[in-house]
Parts: sequence; structure tokens; C-alpha cells
Amino acid sequence: MGRSEPPEGTLALVNGRVLTFDAAGATLARSRATAVLIERGRIAAIGDDPAIVDRLGRRGDPLDLGGKVVAPGFVDAHIHAFDCALGSLKVSCLPPAVGDLSSLKARLAARAASIPVGAWVVGEGYDDMRLTERRHPTRLDLDEAVPNQPAVVTRVCGHMCVANTRALSVAGVEGRTPHPPGGRIVRDAAGIATGLLLEEAQGLILDVVPPADDEQIALALASTGRSLVAQGITTICEALLGASHPREAEIWTRVLSGMWDGPKVRFLADRRLLEDGVHHDLPVIGTKLFADGSVTGRTAALSQPFEGGTDTGMLIHEPRRLAELVGRSVERGLPVGIHAMGDRAIAAAVAAIELAGPAAATSDMAAGSAGTNAVRHRIEHCSLPGPSLAAMRSLQIVPVPQPVFLYAEGEAYLAQLGRDRSAHAYPLRTMIDLGLRPALSSDAPATSTEDASDPWLGVRAAATRTTWAGSSLGAREAITVGRALACYTANGASALSLGHRTGSIEIGKDADLIVLPADPLGSDPEDLVRLRPELVFIEGRDALGALRRT
Repeated sequence: MGRSEPPEGTLALVNGRVLTFDAAGATLARSRATAVLIERGRIAAIGDDPAIVDRLGRRGDPLDLGGKVVAPGFVDAHIHAFDCALGSLKVSCLPPAVGDLSSLKARLAARAASIPVGAWVVGEGYDDMRLTERRHPTRLDLDEAVPNQPAVVTRVCGHMCVANTRALSVAGVEGRTPHPPGGRIVRDAAGIATGLLLEEAQGLILDVVPPADDEQIALALASTGRSLVAQGITTICEALLGASHPREAEIWTRVLSGMWDGPKVRFLADRRLLEDGVHHDLPVIGTKLFADGSVTGRTAALSQPFEGGTDTGMLIHEPRRLAELVGRSVERGLPVGIHAMGDRAIAAAVAAIELAGPAAATSDMAAGSAGTNAVRHRIEHCSLPGPSLAAMRSLQIVPVPQPVFLYAEGEAYLAQLGRDRSAHAYPLRTMIDLGLRPALSSDAPATSTEDASDPWLGVRAAATRTTWAGSSLGAREAITVGRALACYTANGASALSLGHRTGSIEIGKDADLIVLPADPLGSDPEDLVRLRPELVFIEGRDALGALRRT
């Protein structure tokens, strides 16, 4: 670009369009600023070109952005990067590539033919609601594809899996095997296991699958980190440390110590990992707990039955037990992030949090863009909160929803919940109007779409509330792109207790910035998914290496 390099840690971005927060701190908006000065990894000044160039002085030449947009980096407040890495090593059964049972069987059979005899065939990502047959595979379906090796395929939501006969036999699952606490072995009318295992019952199979090689996982995890940065994500919360691999914490520690070129990372940890004390001093910000399952898998705990039946889903824990687990986390000084999708589960989660009390002193939920490092309890997903929102506001609980589900799984929501309840799923406008600060996120890879971690999918869904098939799901709960971006940046940072450090373009905060070729505030929401950052800075570091290539 014909510019001399400034001293290490100093960079002036000029001739840009800087997005900052409005006076209320609730919406990302255009500002008069055209330039940003970065010093020692932090934002040192924001202003017009002459002022920033004057501050830079003789320390180097400014970087001319040519009118491009400078925005805060995305904060994905709930993602499973480790599972994204593991998924890259498994058989992908995601739609639309896998749209019927024949294509699913073909993929599993091809993998079986390519690995040693007797090795496990492991797939993930099928969505029964987007298969032509509109049903789950059974063990017999998998037997046709993989008759002589154990095989298992996980549904895209991660809350259920299907095993073939050989896998059930290896795991010792038979007609008399009892349902484990918080799980269910689905059986046919004759009492024979169909192969479908719900929630905690998945462990009967998944716990006996030989784990992938540590080196393979480490390389895949490092690659996942680079992919997230390329999407403009500068901070993530890994939402379930310790549940996917027996040495998960060790692998994370190794990767973060030298292989990681990805976003900054914070962790919600599986309670059992914390009880065992083997989280290797990773930056854990809370305990992950589960109140129920998934809407699309019909295991979310509802107050009224799912469409077409009498089933109201399932609570993973009895309310008293959930309150006990929250209390244990508070005693450790950690807040909780409780997975709760159905209204009955959310009510149980709120009651458990109210009984346990706060993990640390909190401050006003309506804090502006300057944010806060207060520690707050969270409800992950918060899909159908209903009347619990008022109590959440009173208790300063942070909702962490994934509007991308409206796009990727919205047709399944219509089938399982009906139109009225679907219109009130992920009620972002109501949350914001009540004074809550929802932290948007992807839950990748647990959704029925390729590139599930792309934050623009969530921003688009929050603004349009339309499904992949074009159905509208409650336009009254739609929010503007500017508000959605605030929820995916400043609100996410606050949910991670990092509001004082990142999430907005303010003097003194970390220079976690993205440079976009177009203004998202002036774009059609449908076009946002094609937007990719040209530059990404994490604490002032050129995270994409784009400047080194010029």
C-alpha cells in the first residue's frame, strides 16, 4: 500500500467510516469519525483524519481504508469451537447435501469402506425435519449402510443420536437397559430399541466411541480458530468445555499456548470438569448446566404440548436438583449458563438462579456501551421465555439466544410449535424493550446450515425472522440491523464479563476491529451473508495477515 511500517503496536486507520454506539448505547450507528488510532493493542483515539494523522506524527504512514467501514469485531457468546473441529473429522450429514435417508446411508457407507474393518463410523448433522422422509433414521437404516461396523450419527441439535445394531451391542444397550437419568432410550411397540437415544442416553453410545487422535483434533481446532477470524469473530465463549473429549481441556491448553491464531476465548465448563478440578487454568467464566433439550427434537420442556401430540418434552433435572447445581456453582464463585429452550425449563432455570443468588456483585443491566465486567448468570438459548422475561430482568439474567435457528430450523419450529408459539420464539424486541441485553450467538455447529458460525446469518435472521423456505416467524419481534449488531458485539462482551475491554469502538478498549467493504447498516439484510471482512484486528494484531500480503 506504499506505506512505511509504524513502530510495533501503532497503527492509524484513516479515510474510513467508523461505527460506534448511539447515545443510549443500544444500537450500532454511523458516526462522524473517519479514523482510529491503535497503540499497544488498544484504541488510543477516534476522530477525523487530520486529528488522527497528527496524533500518529512521524511514527509511520496511516492506512488509507478507501471509505471502508470500521466496526467492532463480533463476539460469539455461545459457540462450540471444539465440536466444530471434531465435526470436520466426522461424516457430515447436514442438509441440503443430505436431504433423504438414501443420501445419508450413502455417506455412511462410503466412510465405512474407507476405514479399517471394525472401526467406528461416526456422522453428525442430520435433520429429520429436512429429510424427505420426515423421520429419524433407525438402527435398521444404519444397518443397511454399515452392517459390520459400529456406527452412530448425531442429530444436528446435538441432543440425540442414532446407533446401528452393532453399536448398541458394543455399548451393551438391550431391551432391559434402563433409561439413564435425564435421558431416554426410544423403543418400538415391542420394546426393542429403535436406535434413537435422547439427551443423556446418548452417553451410552458416545462414551464408548474411541476418541479421535489428539494431534488431529489440535490441528482441526487451530484451523477452526482461523476460520472464525475470517468471519470477523474476535471473541468467543466456548459453551461446554469438557463434554466432548476426555482430554478436551488439555487439547485447548496446548492449542492456545502456541497453535491458536483465532479469537480470544472464554469458557463455560461442564460441571463435572469443575468438580474434578482439571480445567488446566483455562479462563472459565461460568458453569454450564442443562434444564431441557431441543425444540426441534421435541425434548424442550414446554408448558403446553408439542403440536400433534400430548408430549411436553423433558426436564433434564428435577427443579430441586437444578437449584442445587446452581448453588454449587455460586459457592465456587462462578455464575451459571443454563441451557433452557422451553418455557417450562426457562421458568425452572430462573427459579433455581433466584434461589441460589448472584455469583458476584452486579451492576445495572441497562449499562451503556462502556459495558461492565460484572458477573451475571445466563440462560442459553432462551427460546420461549414467555412470562419469565420479567423475572430475568429483575434478577439481571442475561439471555443468550441464537436467532439463526429461526432461519435454519424455523420450518421445524412451525411443525413442532405451531405458528403462534413460533412467532414468540427468540423475542428479541421484547427482551430489549424490557431492558434486557440479549447476547446473540451461533451455537455452531448445532444448527442445520453450512457455515453455521457465520454471524451474519444471525444478524439477518434477527432483522428478518424468515426461514430458509421463506416463512415469516413473528415480524413484530424483528429488530434493526444496528440493534442486532449491538447484541452481537457489546452485549456479547458484557455476557462474557468483558464489556470493559471489548465489544465497542471506544478509547481504552482493546482494538478488536473489523474492516468491511460495505456498510451493513445500509445493506439489504438478505445481502449481509455475503459480507466478509477485509481486515480483522485482535488487540491491534492483523489477525488475517492481510497487511503482510500487501
